[in-house]
Amino acid sequence: MCSDQYEALSDEQKRWATRLDTTAGARSDWLHEREWRIPVSEDHESVLTLPREAVAAILVETPW
Repeated sequence: MCSDQYEALSDEQKRWATRLDTTAGARSDWLHEREWRIPVSEDHESVLTLPREAVAAILVETPW
């Protein structure tokens, strides 16, 4: 959604909208979205080692 479309939305609608503007000065910044999803085999042979200070949170899927 570009800036003019986004601005036409009500405040309630803006909470659910995703800005994808690439215009200089109004560019959408998604750098804070650094979610990585790393599939691991059931036998845990696939392993990714990260330093403790590099991890802010680990989300684990509900097993049921």
